[in-house]
Amino acid sequence: MGKILSIVLLLVVLVPASGQKDNSMRNMKNWQVKGLAKSAIRLGDPWQASIYLEELYRRKPSDEVGLMLGRNLMASRQYDKAERVYSELYKKAPRKSFEAQFYLAMLLKMDGNYEAALGHFEMTKSRHKRIADRNINRRRIENEIEGCRMALTYIDSIGREPDLEVKALSDAVNQGRMNHAPVIMGDTAFVYVSVNDEAPERIALGESYVAARKYYKATWRDGQWLSEPESDVGSPFVNGDGYDSGKGAFSPDGRRFYFSRCFINPDGKRVCHIYVSRLGEDGWSEPQALDRNVNHPRYTSTQPTVGKLFDSNLEVLYFVSDRPGGAGGMDIWFAVCDIAKNEFQKPQNAGVFINTEGDELAPFYDIGTGRLFFSSNNLPGFGGYDIFSAEGSLVTWEPPVNLGLPINSPYDDLDYGLSPSAKLGLFVSNRPEEIAEGILPDRIFEVRRKAGISLHVGNDPSEQ
Repeated sequence: MGKILSIVLLLVVLVPASGQKDNSMRNMKNWQVKGLAKSAIRLGDPWQASIYLEELYRRKPSDEVGLMLGRNLMASRQYDKAERVYSELYKKAPRKSFEAQFYLAMLLKMDGNYEAALGHFEMTKSRHKRIADRNINRRRIENEIEGCRMALTYIDSIGREPDLEVKALSDAVNQGRMNHAPVIMGDTAFVYVSVNDEAPERIALGESYVAARKYYKATWRDGQWLSEPESDVGSPFVNGDGYDSGKGAFSPDGRRFYFSRCFINPDGKRVCHIYVSRLGEDGWSEPQALDRNVNHPRYTSTQPTVGKLFDSNLEVLYFVSDRPGGAGGMDIWFAVCDIAKNEFQKPQNAGVFINTEGDELAPFYDIGTGRLFFSSNNLPGFGGYDIFSAEGSLVTWEPPVNLGLPINSPYDDLDYGLSPSAKLGLFVSNRPEEIAEGILPDRIFEVRRKAGISLHVGNDPSEQ
C-alpha cells in the first residue's frame, strides 16, 4: 500500500466528481469490475481503483474486497471512507481482522486519537506474523507505538510555549485543490506547484492524460503573500501540456535547476523523471532529461534536491525513487555528478538510517547545516507523514530527528524547505483548520520563528 500512496503524492491526487460512478458498471459482471480495479492499480491510479472496488464491495462485501478497497482508499487519501471500511471489517471479526485493525489504528492516530490507536497497535504487535500484508511487520508496529507515546508525552506537556509558530498561507496562494513543492527564492518569493482550476476532476481509465499541475509564483508584497499569474513565473520554470510539473531545486551555485515532470510512460504507467535547465550567457537552456543512470525508464525518479561535496567539481543529487534495490516503497537515493563533464555516477540508496520499509519523500538538503530534511510514514511520528532531519551526506547519517509539533501534526506533513538566510521556512500539510470530511486539500504553511530560535532544525520532541 505504501508505494501506491506515495505515487499518488508524487503524481496526481484527483478530486472526485461529486462521487459519480460510471453508469456502465451497472451492467458489468463482478469479475469485470474487479478486472478494471486491478488494471487501475497496475497503472498507479488508486482513485479510479477505489471507484470500481466500492461498487464491487457493495455487491460482495467480502474481507478480500474490503481490504483491497481499504488499501486504495488510503492510497488516494480518502481517509474518512477508509476508516469506515476498516472499522466495519474489524468489528465483523475482531479476533481475525489483524490487517484491518492495524490500518484502523493508523487512521485513529491520524485523527489525533492516540490512546485508542495505541491500544490497537499493541494488540497487533503480538499478532503481526499472522498478517498477510507484508508491509506490516514488528518494527513498523513498534515505530507506530513509539509515535503514539511520543504524541501523548507532548500532549501532557502542552502548557509549554512552543518555539515555532506555523500558519497556513492565505487563499491568495492556497487557491487550488492541491498546493505543494515550494521552491524558495530568497526571503520574499517562492515558486510552487498547484492543481489548476481547469484540470479535470478525475481521469477515467483509458482516457488521455491531462496535465493538472503547473508552476505558480508567490511574492511578499504589502505585508502579505500574493500569487502571480501563471505567465509571470519565468525561467527556468516551464509549464506545458502532456506532463505535470513537479518539485525542483537549484544547485548550490544557482546555475542548474533540477526538477521533475510526471507523465504516462510507454507501458501506460504514471511515472516521474528528473530534468535539468542550465544557466548560460543567453539565459536558461531548454530542459533536458537526465540520463538513464538517474531516470530509470520503468520507475519513478523525482523530487530532486542538491548537496555539496568536498570537491567543487562535484555535486550530489538526492532524489526519490521506487526502483529496485531500496528498503521498501519509495526511498531517497543519490547520484554524484561531475559538473564539468555533466555525467552522473550510478545512483545509490541513501541507506537504512534514512530509508525504511515505508516511504520517504520530499527531501531538502540544507547546505548551511549539512542536514537532510525529508518526510517518512514509517519512522516514529505524530501522524501520517512526518518531517524529519538528519545530519550527514551520501550514506553516512546521524539518526533522524522528528521536527515535532507544531510543524508535524496527525495529518500528512511534507515539503519542508528553508531560505538560505533561514528567515523563511515553508512546508505542506493537509491538516484542516476545523473538523472536515472528505479529501483534505494540501496547503502551504509558513514557519515563523520566535526571537533567538533557528528554523534550521526545528523542535526535537525528546527535548520538549
